[in-house]
Amino acid sequence: MHYLLKMHNWNGMISMASGFQVTLKGMEKSTCSQVLKGETTLIMAIPAPDINNDNGRYTCKGVLQGNNVEASITLQLYKGIQLLSPTTQYPLLGHDEKINCTTTASLSTEISWMFHNYQSQEETVQWRYKNYPIKVIGSKVPVMTGPVTSLPPSPKAGDTVELTCMATGRPTPTYKFYKVEGSNDIPITPESVTNGKLILKDITQETEGKYKCEASNIKGSTSQEFPIDVMIPPKIDPIETLSGTEEARGQLSCSAVGDPQPSVTWKREDQNYYYVEQPSGDDRIYVAIERTQEGEKNERKRTTATLVFKTLQPDDMHNYICEASNTVGTDQATTYVEVKYKPNFSSQQQSVFYGWVGSNTNLTCKANGNPEPIIRWSFGNSPIDETGNYIVRQGTSPLTTQAISYLIPTVRLENVDSIFGAYVCTAENRHGQSEQELQFVKAVLPGKPQLTVVDRKSTLLEIAITPPGNDGGQPVKEYIVKYGPPTASDPDLKTMRVDINPADRTNTKVQLRNLEAKTEYRIKVAAHTNVGIGLDADIVDSTLEVSVPGRVDITSDKNGLDGSRYTLTWVTTLTGGADITDYEIKYAKVEVTTDSNTGTWSVVRTPNDYKVVSVPGTSTSHVLENLDKNSYYHVGIVAVNRIGKSEESVFIFKTSLGGESSAQEVEVEEDYEEESPESDESEGPVITGPESDIEDVHEAKGEGKMPFRGDTGGPAIGTGGIVGIIVVLLLVLVVIVDVAFCVTKQCGLFWTIRQAVGSKEPGPGTSSKSPEEGDEAAAKLLGKEKEDSLRNENEVAKEAEPAEEAGHDAEEKKELEPEDKEEKPIELPAENAVPKKEKTPVEPEAPKLEQTGEAPPAVETKPESGDKGEATANA
Repeated sequence: MHYLLKMHNWNGMISMASGFQVTLKGMEKSTCSQVLKGETTLIMAIPAPDINNDNGRYTCKGVLQGNNVEASITLQLYKGIQLLSPTTQYPLLGHDEKINCTTTASLSTEISWMFHNYQSQEETVQWRYKNYPIKVIGSKVPVMTGPVTSLPPSPKAGDTVELTCMATGRPTPTYKFYKVEGSNDIPITPESVTNGKLILKDITQETEGKYKCEASNIKGSTSQEFPIDVMIPPKIDPIETLSGTEEARGQLSCSAVGDPQPSVTWKREDQNYYYVEQPSGDDRIYVAIERTQEGEKNERKRTTATLVFKTLQPDDMHNYICEASNTVGTDQATTYVEVKYKPNFSSQQQSVFYGWVGSNTNLTCKANGNPEPIIRWSFGNSPIDETGNYIVRQGTSPLTTQAISYLIPTVRLENVDSIFGAYVCTAENRHGQSEQELQFVKAVLPGKPQLTVVDRKSTLLEIAITPPGNDGGQPVKEYIVKYGPPTASDPDLKTMRVDINPADRTNTKVQLRNLEAKTEYRIKVAAHTNVGIGLDADIVDSTLEVSVPGRVDITSDKNGLDGSRYTLTWVTTLTGGADITDYEIKYAKVEVTTDSNTGTWSVVRTPNDYKVVSVPGTSTSHVLENLDKNSYYHVGIVAVNRIGKSEESVFIFKTSLGGESSAQEVEVEEDYEEESPESDESEGPVITGPESDIEDVHEAKGEGKMPFRGDTGGPAIGTGGIVGIIVVLLLVLVVIVDVAFCVTKQCGLFWTIRQAVGSKEPGPGTSSKSPEEGDEAAAKLLGKEKEDSLRNENEVAKEAEPAEEAGHDAEEKKELEPEDKEEKPIELPAENAVPKKEKTPVEPEAPKLEQTGEAPPAVETKPESGDKGEATANA
């Protein structure tokens, strides 16, 4: 508000040169002048007048026509009505309360109350009327609605905690948080509090304690105390290692701090059990537990677990793990126990070793000790040095507390009576020495195996072989099986080698096939070890009378390679002792279901429209024509001889989507050759194990066939035939490549022969050819060889039989050792005879592998084979 003071001159102009002044209580204020309508007007403005300072008398002085003039005015200010009481008031509900209206003014005031439709009063000159509305709201004192909540409920060190305090009241209460320290409440900074929530970030163990939440409004306040328990994951103090001597007492201490009280356990690193606390028995190793609390408020809880060794033993040397855990975490620490001890032989697994003339057996000595021991050898109380009879080599061990030494005696005819006996291995370190006696025993030939006939058929005898009770000190590695007529001598018996069954060394089964029906056979079996071949076990048994053939084995793939035809192939292993006269084949299109697990096909319903064909008994394949593409077919086949029919073999195949046959499919035409009375019904030995289903087959064929009456079969292309075909194709390929090199590179075997022939002078009636003519002839030969290599499958099938014989010969050569190629009878040594063997020089290096009783001989001599025959042997 501004006040304006004016002074006017009615009689003339006021001289401005003299100036005007306003005096207030002896003080001067600057003025400003304004000329209005010929008058000189002096105006003084007082902005924001103050009732305490601006009240008083004001005088205006001037000079008018040389005369001093003045005029005065009294200014009296007054203060308007102002409301001192709050415009919103909260009387407490349920109580008698006052609504307050307190005002202030310079003049006396009168107060009246109105409710709702009150009337406003106009201001007058003397009085001012003013209406003040007061809002009345019923109030409530704050009340807590529940306990203070914490999120997370069990906080751990490093967490951010949100504490919520909830209260009701009118007006809405405000909140404050305090940390209670004894009798003092320390306020928490308001920045951490919002709407009754307290947020504490990155809490530590110092955060733990008692807190208070206070809710208040104008009518009062309420408070609630609550604790904050900070959970501390366990922490393990550094652990020292333990080093002691054997039989001494020792202990490892592991101490961990945490909240809640941690649990502390001990275990050995290579074991999955924990050592027990306070053992009740004679436990040599146990754990002692101690629990304490630390800090001013016992906020740190410590657990100490001591692993106690009553007496340290060498086996205690290892890593040990201490584990501490509570509800909020775990900790782990590893330490080591070292034991100093004299040598022992706890790792020595073998104390008996075998040798024979020509052998170089490793006598292995393993000694443990800390520090690592030194090993010496002696025999008959005399130390052993590296002379002509012995070689000593030091081995290497991954353990720093283990020493390995090898003693290799060389057995000769001149020392065979003196080199065997008890050898002593002596190990020594700073804590003492120990001795271990090792027996070096002379190995002998194995005894007789036990034979049992487990199956008889018209053309088959199956023999179960059990190893001899006395193997002579060396394990049996194979059996020598001979069989033939009871009156035949050893050279006339068929012979084969049979590997021992790796799945069950106590049960090796051998099937002798292609035998004559209702005929006696002499069967001799000898065990073969590293020492040599032992004595024969000899039995005589008979085959059964002629019977129906065995089941036909279908060998073709179930997925055909052509859309309109399918080549069915099979093999008949058992003829029943009579010739197979024919095979009856039936087939029909079917619907199938597929097993989701195995992928096998099953016929939905049996068809009644089978097509039936009959093929000669010499056949091993047949082409089914005029089939539908991408279709399933059900096939049944039986073999027929003069006694009857075999059980039916069934098969499901699928034709392809169509198109030309893949190059991988071999088209086999019907072979209607005349039956051969000397044809074989099996291609080689069949070795069976305890379940008659062993995959690893050791085949050994005889060096000649023993044809038996009525024991015939078809010209099946078996393993030997396939090998023969492959050999022929490889020879053709070699010739083609050699001729190609002759033509293009002027090198190779053919080129060398041509040059040698061409260098000779032509004889009478012989014309010499020029090099160009020679190249032309070579080119023609190359073309011919290519034509020969592209012969159709029919010619290959017809040549299969002679190729099969070549395959037999190839297998025989692969089976026999070089000295076995000559046809000599097997010379079986006497039981205690020592077989002659070549000497093998001993390598100077230390042996890489320890021999555990089965020392390799210098040279293993395979027994010479006599007239070998068709037999099947399974390991």
